[in-house]
Amino acid sequence: MKTTVGKNRAMAPYGSRGNDQGVSKPSFVAAVQAKLPVLNDGTSSIEIRHGTYLGKPAVFFTAQDYFVTLAQDCKLTLKDYNHILFKEYVDIGEAPMKILEWTTDFRPEEETSIVPVWILIHQLPWHLFRWQVISKLVSDVGVAVGPDQATYSKSRGNIAKIKVEIDLLKPRLDQIWLGFNLLDGTEDGRWLEIEYEKVPSYCLYCKLQGHLESQCRNKIRDERVKVQREEQYKREKESKIEKKSNDEEGYQIVTRKRG
Repeated sequence: MKTTVGKNRAMAPYGSRGNDQGVSKPSFVAAVQAKLPVLNDGTSSIEIRHGTYLGKPAVFFTAQDYFVTLAQDCKLTLKDYNHILFKEYVDIGEAPMKILEWTTDFRPEEETSIVPVWILIHQLPWHLFRWQVISKLVSDVGVAVGPDQATYSKSRGNIAKIKVEIDLLKPRLDQIWLGFNLLDGTEDGRWLEIEYEKVPSYCLYCKLQGHLESQCRNKIRDERVKVQREEQYKREKESKIEKKSNDEEGYQIVTRKRG
């Protein structure tokens, strides 16, 4: 099925007093449609297969289209991605809103385990304070987002501070080996200490940030409900066994009297 969009109508500049009273400001729908990309321009072909799933209509995407092609366009909707990601929270009125990175498998009821955090690299040699060097140096720690102002301007001794995206479900590195060749051809190096700032906890049970599974209120509540249900089931089972035993005993007494 193809979708067609009508041609844009001519419109006088806003606030002008032209003699053409028949020209009016286009509707919201028309204005949005005029700015939508052409669906069948040949630059990118999205394969959508129609079918059924569990007896109901369904559409199916290829993995390449769903996780790569379409997701790539969404990443370009934020003009200043790093600026937003540098903030831990955004205040909306009196309520803080947590900043989470969007992913193709995003679910509102679950929070991603990938978070941006600040890390400090201690004893980093002065001549390595270059972003093209630091970003590769921390690649085993996570995805480098950007340096802080002091690191960018080289105004803080030999400590570099970088915002890095890490996975809370993976072990955190506390050291990086900086190896290099000396001018005489021999090898040398040093350990660089990695320090993390304000790393949030992550609960594997409810898939939310801010607490561990051992502290999860949802898990504690669900386990309490589970115990209550098991106790109720046990009582009902014992009651049925007792009732059955009483019925059998009464039947035997009646049988004996008849005999």
